[in-house]
Amino acid sequence: MSMEEVLAQVSDSRTDLARLIQAAAREEWPCVVVSSQAVQAWERRAPDAWTTVQEWLLSLDKPLVIV
Repeated sequence: MSMEEVLAQVSDSRTDLARLIQAAAREEWPCVVVSSQAVQAWERRAPDAWTTVQEWLLSLDKPLVIV
């Protein structure tokens, strides 16, 4: 799935997941670091969109680090 496809899938969510997707797409970033508070908010406010983003990150083989 391309970055554009993932962005389109989460476009209806009222979250900042689009910024996360755009940042994660950068090849020079070996991993994605997000706060646990952000993850909790995404799980609560947009669980389907968050699942889509997690699956996309896995497909990129880009580790997700939650701090």
